[in-house]
Amino acid sequence: MLSSLPGIRRDSLPEVAFDDFCRWISTSLMELFDFEGLEPAKDTSSGSVFHSAESPEWYTPEWLIDLIRQTMGDIDLDVASCEFANQYVKAKRFYTEADNGLIQPWDGPRILCNPPGGLVKEFWIRWVTEYLAGHFKMGIWVGFNIQQLQTLQNIHTTSPLDFPFCIPNKRLKFYNPAIDEKKSRPAHANYILFSGPLRMYRTFHRVFTPIGKVVIPELLS
Repeated sequence: MLSSLPGIRRDSLPEVAFDDFCRWISTSLMELFDFEGLEPAKDTSSGSVFHSAESPEWYTPEWLIDLIRQTMGDIDLDVASCEFANQYVKAKRFYTEADNGLIQPWDGPRILCNPPGGLVKEFWIRWVTEYLAGHFKMGIWVGFNIQQLQTLQNIHTTSPLDFPFCIPNKRLKFYNPAIDEKKSRPAHANYILFSGPLRMYRTFHRVFTPIGKVVIPELLS
């Protein structure tokens, strides 16, 4: 039973409807991680470069790709990638910036999306639309900034809080080939989201619990 999974328990939640819970958990997370009015943390090391969602060139770390493969078994399609990134993602197919994944078919059946900076809202709408239409069977969405758990609630009736997600206990260090890795500084907490069949929730929980807190919305029903 999913209710036997450790983590968020129904009896630990305030007596509110699910929609109210979504707003409550989003606000709580924002307060917990101090995101309101967030400015990149100051760094005294010379030449440090903070991660920014304004640039699309932040690639999913290789160790996280390993966890994604442990969850889904393989990656059939990466909807926002490039030749360089796919050297370690090793998706069977991928769409580059020139391909424009927003206008291409998302026919996985197992897909990965680390949405490029500046296009998160558009990719989220496409993600939800394609998944609910059954065009891909399961997928991992890599959220660059945990604040999306709040902002994307206003973009579509289906929000990230409707899916299982993990909040890593450390900020993900995304990779940018143009920046010295030693000078790269992650400025935001992140989240990893899973869309897929109920039977795979246990797998997502098992694989991602070692790196952070996993929330399974089905536990609330």
